[in-house]
Parts: sequence; C-alpha cells; structure tokens
Amino acid sequence: FTNNKDVCVKACTGSGKTLAYVYHVVNSQSEEIGDDILGLILVPSRGLAKQVCDIVTLFCKIVQNLKPHLSVGGTNIGDEVEKIEKLKPNLIIGTVG
Repeated sequence: FTNNKDVCVKACTGSGKTLAYVYHVVNSQSEEIGDDILGLILVPSRGLAKQVCDIVTLFCKIVQNLKPHLSVGGTNIGDEVEKIEKLKPNLIIGTVG
C-alpha cells in the first residue's frame, strides 16, 4: 500500500475490511489533512454505507481532522453537492442506491 494505488477488497463479513481501508486512508496522510478529499469508499447498499460511516466516525475521536460524509443515491444531487461544499468532508462514504 505504499505506492498510493487504488485497492479493491473482497472478504467475508467480520474480517476487518472497513478498518483496513480506513486505517490506510488515515495513515497515509500527514497530520495536516486540510480540505482535500482523502478517499471515496463505495459500498453496495445504504445499510452498509451507514455502517461504514459509523466506524469512520469512531476514528474521528482519534483523528480529529478526519471529516466523513455519508452520501447515498436517491437524493437530490444539487442538495448533496451543496452539503459537500458546505461541510468540506475529506472522506466520502457512499452508495448508488
């Protein structure tokens, strides 16, 4: 993971996938994260997107400059863009449906 390559992960439930890629996003950045988007985590369902966002939110207690945002399909795209511009998240967790 030291070459900043994209990663696609597939493993059984409860194996720690979420922690693996969230840790990498957090660990690969300096202490000054700023307003740049660090990563985009796409998952296949709204429920899983919420679950991943909840885990990322736990990381926010440790890495206070990590700002996650949950984005799901089926909402008004203009409103979603507005939220992202206003909140300036640096990690987006989402799904299409």
